[in-house]
Amino acid sequence: MAKVSVIIPVYNVEKYLRICLDSILAQTFSDFEVILVDDGSTDGCDAICDRWASQHDFITVIHQANMGLSGARNTGLSRATGDFITFLDSDDRIGVNTWRDNLRFFDIYPDIDMVEFPIREYENSPRERLLAFDPKSVRISSSASRTKSTDKVGKPSSPVYVDWLLSKGYEHCYACNKLFRRSLWGQTTFPPGKYYEDIFTIPYVLRQSHRIKGVSHGLYYYCDRHGSISRTPKPQA
Repeated sequence: MAKVSVIIPVYNVEKYLRICLDSILAQTFSDFEVILVDDGSTDGCDAICDRWASQHDFITVIHQANMGLSGARNTGLSRATGDFITFLDSDDRIGVNTWRDNLRFFDIYPDIDMVEFPIREYENSPRERLLAFDPKSVRISSSASRTKSTDKVGKPSSPVYVDWLLSKGYEHCYACNKLFRRSLWGQTTFPPGKYYEDIFTIPYVLRQSHRIKGVSHGLYYYCDRHGSISRTPKPQA
């Protein structure tokens, strides 16, 4: 069983996929599995995925009819075997040793459920900026975990979730610049048919967390690609 499961949805990103996969090969940490979910690509990505999987034992490919980003991530979650989960979009890339350097925090702080690391947003666009985090952690005490309050909509709240709201964590509500304990997800999935699915999902995951940590190590490169979901918002049902 791999220590980390890297879930990568793939859909019509032939121009960018090799760059994404090369960034994985650049890692010196090797105790991970890569799950490529080809979500009905029509541009040759399916062949690229198959070729890389044939060359690297740690890569698994799942081909499926198009289900959207949420559906592809959910497929990856259902096949993940790692103790930890992370997501990587197929038109983005990960900084060298980002996963290796941040996994150590789970050993230093055994009660951590999630680590959030820096992200370079909108790379190669006028909006490009580095979003970094002050090293900090928020946890639930044993007494607080037994007596959780409720938020304005009547759902269980916690110091972790409240701190996330007060610090405007929803402004960087990405799934990709984080490492999660696999157990944190349980039966949680991404909502099919929704754009900006991270905004629906990450707050729920945080409600299950006992401790999260922001760190200054590593880097996720979020590419500003014309035609990506973040550039083409649509009304939600």
